[in-house]
Amino acid sequence: MSKMSPVVIVVATGLVNNVIIGAWWGLVFGFMLALAGSKWASGGIVTLAMVFGSLVWLLSFYLIAPLIWPWLRPLSSVRLFVGHVFFFGLPLGLWVASRIKS
Repeated sequence: MSKMSPVVIVVATGLVNNVIIGAWWGLVFGFMLALAGSKWASGGIVTLAMVFGSLVWLLSFYLIAPLIWPWLRPLSSVRLFVGHVFFFGLPLGLWVASRIKS
């Protein structure tokens, strides 16, 4: 049996970690949207999800990460913001909007 490369292990662990954390924040967003109780237009849901993505970025990288993952500090804050808004919030909003029947 061949050994796996340490890079493969790190990438796989990172992917699993990000999927779990993303799913958690997605559940939080869905719960908050359900608590809002009123019907939202698709564009409103997408916009809310993108705002939610920016809030996740603020919480994650300015409150949680410095305590748990201090090695993330030197990373570009702008890149992380763009990632959270456009690669988490936008797809989350599009997916939720597509799942809600008008």
